[in-house]
Order: sequence, then structure tokens, then C-alpha cells
Amino acid sequence: RALEVVEVDDFLDFAVLSICREHATRWTSSAKDGNPFANANQLLFAVRALNEAVAVPQILAALSNGELAGEAAVTQVADWISKVGSPTDLNSVFEFALSEKATPAEQAAVLESLASAGSLRKLQPSGDTARLSNFLESDDLAIFSSAARLAGLWRLEPARKSLETAFLGASVNEARSRAALDGLVSLGGPATASFLDELAKKHDAEFLIRSLAVIGRTRINPAEGAKLAVAVLTDAPDGKDPHGIFDAFLANKQGPQALSKALDQSTLPQLIAMTGVQKASSAATKPEALVAAIQKAGNLKAMKTALTTEEMEAMMEQVATLGDPIAGELIYRRASLQCVVCHAIGETGGLIGPNLISIGASAPVDYLIDSLLEPSKKIKEGYHTTLVTMKNGDAFAGAIAREDSNELVIRDATGQENRLAKSEIASNNISPVSLMPPGLTAQLREDEFVHLVRFLSELGKDGSFKTPSNRFVRHWEALLPHDSTRDRIGHYGSKIFTDAISDYVWMPVYATVSGGLPADELPEVAGRGPNRIGVVRTFLDVKSAGPVKVKLTGKLADLDFFLGETEIKVPDSGSEVELVLEMNEPGKQKLTLAGLKGHGLGLFSLEVLEDIAKAELLPTKDF
Repeated sequence: RALEVVEVDDFLDFAVLSICREHATRWTSSAKDGNPFANANQLLFAVRALNEAVAVPQILAALSNGELAGEAAVTQVADWISKVGSPTDLNSVFEFALSEKATPAEQAAVLESLASAGSLRKLQPSGDTARLSNFLESDDLAIFSSAARLAGLWRLEPARKSLETAFLGASVNEARSRAALDGLVSLGGPATASFLDELAKKHDAEFLIRSLAVIGRTRINPAEGAKLAVAVLTDAPDGKDPHGIFDAFLANKQGPQALSKALDQSTLPQLIAMTGVQKASSAATKPEALVAAIQKAGNLKAMKTALTTEEMEAMMEQVATLGDPIAGELIYRRASLQCVVCHAIGETGGLIGPNLISIGASAPVDYLIDSLLEPSKKIKEGYHTTLVTMKNGDAFAGAIAREDSNELVIRDATGQENRLAKSEIASNNISPVSLMPPGLTAQLREDEFVHLVRFLSELGKDGSFKTPSNRFVRHWEALLPHDSTRDRIGHYGSKIFTDAISDYVWMPVYATVSGGLPADELPEVAGRGPNRIGVVRTFLDVKSAGPVKVKLTGKLADLDFFLGETEIKVPDSGSEVELVLEMNEPGKQKLTLAGLKGHGLGLFSLEVLEDIAKAELLPTKDF
């Protein structure tokens, strides 16, 4: 069944993989010049299980003649070749991507695999790599991103002009601009340095462009980047670092020292200094000199983190008598605190720190207070930080997501996975410092801190903050503001939010413990006139065609609901309705909700009234 690509459970899948490996001697000799299995799909399954260069010509031939077809098969072939193939083999999959038969999704998969081969194995196709320029004009972000990365890895100097043009379009498409920056940084050289220096120093340039220029310069040479950073940070709007200048220095071994030196005789506005202290304090490398330099430059006083016995007792009393768990949950969900990014409550949230689903029922209040003020004092077993320094000076900190003989994958504090070639690792150590920053609660008033602790102390106890068993949609993506929506919504209505617009940008958002989504937390997308709309989407994996029942709760008059691009009629009044969604085919199905903000929409929720055998709720990473 597994070899015929019939859906199987994980245990059976693993069993078949193990059989292919353990009995490799029984089939590999026959695979040298033929196919011992019934078809190419079965052979691909077996060679991927073995992860060795067996039957490469047969697999590549099947890719070329169409016997292996479709996005899944092409992705599997390209990934396998990137791990075991020769430059000639890499050229074969590159030529497939260049051919008319390859779809955009297949092209993106091949290019990403070629990038993995270039970064992890230092290999590139044996043919003319200049053909990559075909992909640098693509409007598809996935294709362009991998092509830009390859342009740098392959040192394609003729690609520089295309990368510079894409980088300068940051205000239109920031993701494309950042991908272009990756390529320019890899290309390096005086031309890249001069280009970035000029942009960073250009005071009338957009703050986004200046920030990205500093980030790129820092990745090439932290000392030179630091010379540019102070002036750009001084001009930061609202004291924020939205594009990650501080993060760029913290991600490089020499970065904190370089920025500390640049700040020695400089000043920073207090708001941006507070942002810098928070980010530097959260670094697993604990750059104390940089924290001190930022505090001095911004004239900030260090936060008191340790409480005396008397102060602890007084704080616990406040939590018990004055703490409001409802207010505390809203504080917990603030983007600036990043609690949701690192911690899950049940199935909602990040995977960096411990799951907090029952923390209130299992931990005393003084433990919670200590953990917030001094995270490194009490690190739960299995959640220590791994510090990895690369031979080029780049530094990565986080939890080990997985590893094999070629690479180590580190999941950092933002949830991003960084694939690191083991051959390029200079050191790998366990840190006694928590990824949770000690100064994270410095931005809170004392009453807010009390509410936050009270919320955590209620998690898992019987009552409103015990995660219900209902199958609420907890993983969503919210649409960020887009210039086109005000005009287009007048012609097409809320259906525009279901369109596959390439430069729509979606960010992850999560439901509350009770399963609802607060409309006030959603980005404001422009609608008709003064109207502002919150737009979210999620995906279900439907196992078979047919009806799927859901329950929509909230102010129904202000909600528009879509299955794919088809609007699902919702009553004009009321606060709860059960709906039947007709699924025409199995597979991933998109659900979109658009809610009118500012008119009392408040909390809304979507509950799937079917079991997992009929419809699976997908996490954001699988969207």
C-alpha cells in the first residue's frame, strides 16, 4: 500500500521505510541497471528510504519521460538528488526546471533543492548556470527567492543588476527584497558593499530600505554595519525596530561587540534603546556588554529582576486579590512580548518553550513569578538552548529540531528553522541561558505583570482557562494591509480576500484559550470609505468529498465567510449558526473570514463539528 502511494498511517509508513533499508541488499544490486519494483514510484520510495545514490539514472529518466510526475514526486526526486546526486545529476533536475513541462510549484521545489545542495554539499549543476537568469524575472516569490539564493551561491555576477532592482522594490514586496538581499550578500565584493553603504546613508530613503541595507552590510562585515546602524536606529519610527537591525547583530558572532563599540560615543532615543535592550536580553549568547552599551546610549536604568522574600510574598498576594486573568490573557497575547511565538497552550502557539496548557495547575505562583523575572533560574528539562557558531562567524541559538549526518536544524526563538551544514559548524554547545529574555517584562506596569501571572496561574484549572475539547480552529493567518483593497472591494466585495494575490502578506495569529479570535487584535485592512476589516484564513485537510459541519460564533451581521472562492451565506443577525460546507473533493480546503471592525465585532470563533477522520485542522506551518 505504501509503495502504491496509498495513504497510510505513520506507523505503517515507517515500517515500510525500515524494511527498504534493512533489506537493501536484496534489491540494490538489481537496481544498478533496472527497476526491481513494479514502477518508478515504488523505486523512488525505496531509494529515498535508503538515501544513497542508487538507481539515479532510472529515477532521472522517469522524471524526464513523465513516469514520475506531479509536484509531490518532483519535490521528492529533487530533494533526494540534492542529497546524493553528482553535479551531472543536479544539472538534470535543473534542466527539468527549465523545461516547459515543469509547473511553477515544481520549479520552486527544484530550485530550493539545488540551493540545499549548494549550501550543504557545495555542489552546483555541471551545465551553464547562467540559465538561472530565467527565474530571476519570475513573479512567483518562491521561485525568485530560491533563484536569488542560487545566484549568490553560484557567484553569478551577471545576476547583480536583477538582484539590485528587486531589492529596491522593498516597499512593494518586502519578501522579494529580502530574498534579493540574500543573493547580494552571497555575491559579496566591493560592489555589494558600496551599493548597501550608499542606501543606508541616504536619509531621504525609506526606513525599510535603509534598515535592510544595514542588515545586509552587517551580515558581510559587522564592524562596517555598526557604523551605519546608529544613524538609522536613531531615525526609527515610534522607537521600533520592525525590520530587525538589532537582530542582525545578535545573529553574528562579532555583531554585539561591533555594535557596542559603535554606541560607545553615541546616543539613542529612549524608545529604540528599550527595544534594543529587550532584543539583546533575549539573545541566548547573553551579550551583557551590548545591553550595557544600549542602556548607556539611551540613558536607561536597568530593571530589577530579583525579589526579596517580602517582595515575593507581597506580589503573590496581589496576584491572588487583584489579578484579572481575562486582562492577563490579552497581555500574554501582545506581539511585543512574543509569548505566543515561543509557547503553546495546548495546540496553539510556538514550539520553542514548554507547553503551558496546565502550568497553573502544576506550578505554584512564586515559581511563575520567578520564571518570568529570571527565566534562566528555572529552565525545564529538555528546553536548554543550543548555541551553534559557524566557521564564517554566524551564530545560531535555539532548540535542536532535528539532525542527520549532513545537517543540524536549529529552531530559534521566532520559530524559524535554520538548516546548518555540519561541515561548516565551528562549535556546538549547550547554554545555561534561557531563550526567554530576562528583561521581557520590563515593558509592563506592575498591575499588568500581576494580571499576566494570574492568567498563567489559572491555566489547566477547572474553569474558563482550561482548554476545551471542542475542535475550534486555533491556527489562522491574518492579512496585512494592502494598497489595492480599498478600490477593489467596491467592485468585488469581500471575495477579493480569497484571491491568490502574490503580494498579499499573511501573518500567523492564534485563538484564545476559549477558542475565539479577538477582532481588535487583527490588522486593519482598508475597506469602503472609513471601514476597516479584519481578514483571516485557515485550512482544513478534508479526507473525502461530502458535507462538513461547522459552527460560526460571533456578531454574524459583521462577518463574511468563504469556502475557497465561494461565499457561504451567513444570517444577517444573531451570534451563532451551524453551517454545512459541501466539499467537492478531498484535500486541503481554504476557509476565509472577513469581519467589519469597530462596530462591536469582538470575539469570533469557528468550530469544526466533525472528527479528525473526516476533517483535520491544519497548523499554520502546513498552510
